Amino acid sequence: MDNFKRKELTKEEAQKAWEDGYAITYKDSRYIFIDDCPDDTRYTDFCYATNLDTFLQGKIKNRLDEPFKYYEGHGDFSIPQKKLYISNKTLWRVQNICNIGDNEILPTIAKQNNNIYEISSFKSLNTEEKHYIKNAISGKFWLHNRDQELKLGKILQNILIYPDSTKIEEYVSKWKSAYSIDTNIVKVSDDIRRVYDISNVGGSCMANKGKFMEIYEDLGCKIAYIEEDGYLRARALLWDNNLEYYYEDNDAQDGNLKYIDRIFFDNEINRLTLQKWARENGYSSLPDSTTDFVTKKSVGSYDYVPYVDNMCYVIEDSDRYRLTNCSDDYIDSLQRTDGSSGEDCGISEFRSGVWCVDIDDYVHEDDATYCESDDEYYCYTEDLCYIHGYGWYLQDDDDICYAKDIDEYKFKDDCVYIYSTNEWYYYTDGLYYAEDSEEYYSDSSDLYYTEDSGEYYENIDNVYYIQDLDVYYSGNTDLYYDEESDTYWSSEEAFLEYNKN
Repeated sequence: MDNFKRKELTKEEAQKAWEDGYAITYKDSRYIFIDDCPDDTRYTDFCYATNLDTFLQGKIKNRLDEPFKYYEGHGDFSIPQKKLYISNKTLWRVQNICNIGDNEILPTIAKQNNNIYEISSFKSLNTEEKHYIKNAISGKFWLHNRDQELKLGKILQNILIYPDSTKIEEYVSKWKSAYSIDTNIVKVSDDIRRVYDISNVGGSCMANKGKFMEIYEDLGCKIAYIEEDGYLRARALLWDNNLEYYYEDNDAQDGNLKYIDRIFFDNEINRLTLQKWARENGYSSLPDSTTDFVTKKSVGSYDYVPYVDNMCYVIEDSDRYRLTNCSDDYIDSLQRTDGSSGEDCGISEFRSGVWCVDIDDYVHEDDATYCESDDEYYCYTEDLCYIHGYGWYLQDDDDICYAKDIDEYKFKDDCVYIYSTNEWYYYTDGLYYAEDSEEYYSDSSDLYYTEDSGEYYENIDNVYYIQDLDVYYSGNTDLYYDEESDTYWSSEEAFLEYNKN
C-alpha cells in the first residue's frame, strides 16, 4: 500500500484502502469524516489515507474493529495539536444562539464532571483546564480566574471545523443581536395563576396548573413573564420584599430583599431578556444565592400546592406554615407535581397517591388496584376479580361471569350460559347442546338424544320416537308413519311384523 503515501487517490484506490482498514478523508478538510466508505458521493474528488486513530485519541476504529492504520504524511491536512478549554454552558449558549451544530465543532472531550469541554484546536488562546472560556451576562467572553477578554470571532476561528470568515461574521452578528435586548417586552403580574395557565414553557411541570398557585399569591409573590402570540416565552417568580433572613444573627438585616426565581424559557434570547430585566430592576438571582431565607408571611392549608424550586421547605409557625430555602428542621417539602406535599403535613389538603372508592381515602398507587369496570381505584380486592391479560374488574360487572368449570372469572362473551342451573362455563367440552332451544345443558337426563344425527333436543315435539327401535330421530324422511296409531317405525316391514299378530 506504499503507493498511497502522500498521494491523491482515485475513488477505486480509496475504496481499496478503506477495505484494507485505512481511514479516508477529504483533500482540504480540517476534520476527518469516517461515517461512510468511499462509495459515498462525498468522496468522489480527492481522498487521502491518514492517521485517524492518533487524531481522535484512538477511540475511533475501522470496520474491522481495529485502530485505523497509519500513513506517513497526509497531504494538505494538518492535525490540531493544541487544546482549548471552554465552559460547557458557554459553548451551549454559543451553539444555541448562533445555531451552530455539533458537527461543526472540532473534536470535544468533556472534563471536570462535564462542566468543561476540551477541544482539539490550532491555538489554545491561553486557556487551561483551570482557566477556561466563559461568558458574562453582557455577552462578553473572558478567561476564568484571569483578567483577559476574548472575542467570539477569535474563539470560533479555533473551534470550528470550517472557520469560514463569512460564517463567523454571521455567527458574531447573531450573538450581538441576542445581547441587544429590549426589556420592555417583559410584563409583571400578581395574577400568577393566569400566567401559569397561558401555555407550557421550558418543559415546566407546573404548566396549566394555575389552581396550584394560590400559595404564591398569599405570600405576596409576583411573576415576570414574556408573552407572544398567546404563548408564554419565558417566566420567573418574583420574591419582592416578602422574604426575610432565616437566622436572626445574620450580618445583613437591612435592605430590600428582591429576588428572581428560576427562569423558564423557550430560547436563550428570552432567558437573557428576563435576566437583564431583573438586573435593571434590582432583583438578584435566588437560585444563585447562598443565603437562607424564610417567607415573612405564614399560610394555612390549600387544596393543592405547587412544585417549588427554591423556597421548597416547610416549617411550622404556630398552627400555620412558612416556606424557606433552608433544609434545617423542616417538617415537609413542596416538590411534588400532583398538588400534594412530601410528608402530608397539612399544608395541602390533597394527599399523594390515588383515591380509593372502597375506603374513601388516598392510597399510594403501588398499594392500590385499578378497576377497569368503573375506572376507579380500590384498596382491597374482595369485590374484584382478575382476568388474565385484561386486568381487574368488578365481580358484579354485567360483562363478567364466574366460569364454574375453570373456577375463574371471564368475560361473558367468551363463555356459555346454562339456563337450567344458572351457571356459566368457559369450555363446552362435557356440555350438551340442544338444537331446538340453542342452549347448553350440563346434564342430558332431560334432553332427547337423536340416533340419526347424534344431536340433543329439549322439546319432545321436535323429535320423532321410533317404536320398534325405542330411540329418537331428528328427522322423519326415511321413517314409516302409521296415521291410525300416530306412530313412527323404522320401516313398513317393521310395522307389519309388529302388528301381524
